[in-house]
Amino acid sequence: MTDQPADPDDRTSPAEDGPAARAAHAGREAAERRRGVVQLVGSLLVALAIAGGTVAAVTSKLGTTSVAALEAREERAKQAEDVREERAKDREDAAKDRRKAREDAATDRGRD
Repeated sequence: MTDQPADPDDRTSPAEDGPAARAAHAGREAAERRRGVVQLVGSLLVALAIAGGTVAAVTSKLGTTSVAALEAREERAKQAEDVREERAKDREDAAKDRRKAREDAATDRGRD
């Protein structure tokens, strides 16, 4: 058996092997860093795609209505309800007035 590893990539200390080995080791480290950067960029792109898909799905489900638009819609609905209630009250008052007018007319005829 020899003291040298079977695979030159398995060397732990390239400084012991000379300038060529150090250059090869530096090249391998640079390639490894590039692979790490490429993997990081790829992961970020996938994360952005997932976030974009989620936003698109939620927006299509809920719509693009803003909070201000929702509040305005609620306010219009409340105003419409208030108008309906006011009209109903006016109808009741008009019915009471007609009843009272009929009663007064009947009372006046009875006095004649």
